Amino acid sequence: MANGSLQIYTMTQRRCTVCNELALHRCTYCGDFLCKTHLPPEMHWCVGVETYEGDREARDISSTPSEFRPERKEWHVGTSTPARSFASTFSGNYSFVLLLLISISFVLQLLIPGYDERLALIPAFLSSRPETLVTHIFLHGSFDHLFFNMLNE
Repeated sequence: MANGSLQIYTMTQRRCTVCNELALHRCTYCGDFLCKTHLPPEMHWCVGVETYEGDREARDISSTPSEFRPERKEWHVGTSTPARSFASTFSGNYSFVLLLLISISFVLQLLIPGYDERLALIPAFLSSRPETLVTHIFLHGSFDHLFFNMLNE
């Protein structure tokens, strides 16, 4: 019984996205779970590396995160960057937000009759429904159409 509970515990632990080791930290620029070695943005495939480099130039800081630098006043051994909430995972990452909205729209398109006719871009009705210039991008003809568009994202 103890072995089974240990196995469940280890399955729920986060792994580093680079080396698959136990991840105790989270990148403040992209939100990936990482080990201590890969935490600096230049050590992993960080989508926020430009922001990080701008912060480094603006503040003239080292590449070592502040929680590992002893000169930090509130530094404590064993502390790490707190994991962000689910909502903050999407902040600054607009591709995920678009994919989520398009997926929700696809489900609504399957469930609500006439949903796609209201959002479709029909040039003859463009003057009366200009919002369709934007709304039509959320429509997809089939699951395959949606899936292959997401691969290109």
